[in-house]
Amino acid sequence: MRPLPTAPLAALLRAGWRAMARRHPEAFNRLAVLHDATIVIEPVDLPFALVMAFSEEGHDLRVADEDDRAQAVATVRGPLMVLTDLLEGRIDGDAMFFSRALTIEGDTEAVLVLRNALDGAGVDITADLTAALGPLARPATALAGGARRLFERLAGDLDTLHGAMTSALDRRASGQAATIKRLEVRVSELESRVRRAKRVAPPMTRKAENSSD
Repeated sequence: MRPLPTAPLAALLRAGWRAMARRHPEAFNRLAVLHDATIVIEPVDLPFALVMAFSEEGHDLRVADEDDRAQAVATVRGPLMVLTDLLEGRIDGDAMFFSRALTIEGDTEAVLVLRNALDGAGVDITADLTAALGPLARPATALAGGARRLFERLAGDLDTLHGAMTSALDRRASGQAATIKRLEVRVSELESRVRRAKRVAPPMTRKAENSSD
């Protein structure tokens, strides 16, 4: 997705966000308290971030730029599937935060307002975004479902690969730790021998001096 232009994506996001507002008016009414606030949503496995911008004139969802990042009151960062499940209320945000699957920087109160407003609102990102496509909504929904399954499979494969690589590194680190421990024990033994040798050295030196006299 990195080389793709963001203009078509931005248009889809804007239309989908407006459709979401029409489908979930109560949730968006609760978001009115976030006036003059921007929250960056950063999927760690995508080459771009999103920004939710709130003001007295309304609200917007778009691809984030450097100005958005600089002005953001908070940033929520995590894998795309985790962020999606969180937005749709399928997972516990607190559990994801404490497990470090999600990280929050900045104004946590603003993020809590966002989560509480959308929690239980019945958000379905695929349905909400494709609702803006009119007669193309059904094929777009099928395409989005296939893309999601593919993304989840790729994410699972990457997790498996990551686990295999880190497992080998963990075994190597454990072996090195054991070697270091053995060396520490050996050094401790040698230091003990040196201390014992120093304790018996003075009498031997005096005896040698007496012999020479």
